[in-house]
Amino acid sequence: MKLPKNVLVVGASTGIGNSIATYLCNKGHKVIGTSRNPDKCKANYKMAQLDVTFAESIKDCLQKAFSELGGIDSIINCAGYGLAGPIEETTQELLKEQFETNFFGAAELTRQAVKLLREQFYAGGNKGKLIHVTSIAGIVGVPFQSQYCASKFALEGLIESVSAEIYDDSVKLVMIEPGDFKSDFGINRKKANVEKNNAKDAEREKVYIASLGVMEKSETGGPDPIKIARLAEKIINSKNPKLRYPVGSSLELLAVSLKNILPQRSYESLIKGNYSVKKPK
Repeated sequence: MKLPKNVLVVGASTGIGNSIATYLCNKGHKVIGTSRNPDKCKANYKMAQLDVTFAESIKDCLQKAFSELGGIDSIINCAGYGLAGPIEETTQELLKEQFETNFFGAAELTRQAVKLLREQFYAGGNKGKLIHVTSIAGIVGVPFQSQYCASKFALEGLIESVSAEIYDDSVKLVMIEPGDFKSDFGINRKKANVEKNNAKDAEREKVYIASLGVMEKSETGGPDPIKIARLAEKIINSKNPKLRYPVGSSLELLAVSLKNILPQRSYESLIKGNYSVKKPK
C-alpha cells in the first residue's frame, strides 16, 4: 500500500492545478494548494498565499508548507497563463508579463525548491520531487501563441539543465507536458489587440481569429484533466520518474513524435494546416 504523500500544489485555485490538488486530496494525500488570493478559493484542501513573481512570497510559502506538512515529498507547479496574438501586435510589456509568471516565477520557485528539498534530504528526510506542468506548446511551436510557447520552451530548457545538475539524487525534477484539456485556461488567456489600419491588417486578423478558434474548440472539447491528476499521483509515488511526460490526444502526441522525424518545413506545414493558417479567400 502506498503511503500518503505531503504535496504542495502551486497554482491550485483553478484549472489543472485545482484538478490535481482535488484529486490528490481525495486520494488521501496531505495537500496544500496556493493562490495569489486564497481567501477567494473554495477547495477541500488547505490554501496558502503565493505569488510566484515575488521571491519573498515563494520563500515564505515554502517555509510555511514545510513546517505545516512536516516535510514535503512533492512540489507541483501549475502556475501560469496563456497569451495569444500575432507577433506584430504583441507588445514588449505583454511579453515581459508572460515571462514573469511562466518562466521567471517558475525559475525562482525551482531555485528555492531544489535548495529546500536537498536540505531536507541531507537532514535525513525523503528524496523530494519538483514537478512542473509545462505544455506540449513547450515542445511544438503553435501559431499565434509565440510568446506563450517561448516561455514554455525556456522553462523546458531550464528544467532539463537543472535536472542534469543533481548529482546526488536528492531531488527528482519532472515535467508534465499537457496538450489541450478542458479547463478555464482558454477563458483566462490574454489576447493582444489587433490593429486594422489597412487591408493586410484585416487579412492577418482573419487568419488569427480562425487559428484561435481552432485552439479554443480543442480546449473546450478537450478531455477531463483528471487524466493529468492521475498521472501526477503516479509520478509522486514513483521511485524513479522520467524527466518528461507528454499527455494529450493521440494527434497531439503524434505531433511531438513527428517533430524529430519529418523535414522541418513539412512539419511546419502540418502545424499550419491543423491551425487553419492559410491565406483567406
